[in-house]
Amino acid sequence: MFIIGLTGGIGSGKSTIASWFRDWHIPVIDGDKLAREAVNPGSPVLSILADAFGKEILSEEGTLKRRQLGQIVFQDKAKLSRLNQIMHPAIWHLVESRIKACKDAGEKLAVLDMPLLIEAGWQSRVDSVWVVYVSTEVQISRVMKRDGLKRSQVMAIMQNQIPVEEKLSYADVIINNEGSEENTRRQVLQELSKISEFTWQK
Repeated sequence: MFIIGLTGGIGSGKSTIASWFRDWHIPVIDGDKLAREAVNPGSPVLSILADAFGKEILSEEGTLKRRQLGQIVFQDKAKLSRLNQIMHPAIWHLVESRIKACKDAGEKLAVLDMPLLIEAGWQSRVDSVWVVYVSTEVQISRVMKRDGLKRSQVMAIMQNQIPVEEKLSYADVIINNEGSEENTRRQVLQELSKISEFTWQK
């Protein structure tokens, strides 16, 4: 089975492109959803996180307080590294189970939608790395408008991602999403047509 690793910085429009794959009946493995699944109440990973970062990251109901954990790790690179050491293997375990399910279902092509694909070092675990590109300034303006954040807040989030220009060096395919939606869709379809495992399904 051919696996596309779809990635891009915050505000790049990657989620929109992932939705097109779903519309075209191509299985999409959502890395963000699996990250949330990995820390479901009662999960071993959640217990490890509480031991590493303190019980205050858990609510009374036993759910993860994501914002509180984020405040702890985003100010400390060592703690962020520790978080990644805990989370990445757990998420990949879930990714592998989804990949197996796709193979068992006879799928020939699947997409791993993973914002931090390259940060996690998983670019070698997919067959083709697709990076959705927009410039840094476009990223900032889109996220400010979308999420109602200040520029400084968006910049703080972006500091924990590899700069998009650096991500391009890992790309097998670059999708430029600075133009119209139709132009972006045309690029995606053109690249898909080059993959022998892709068959169009209406």
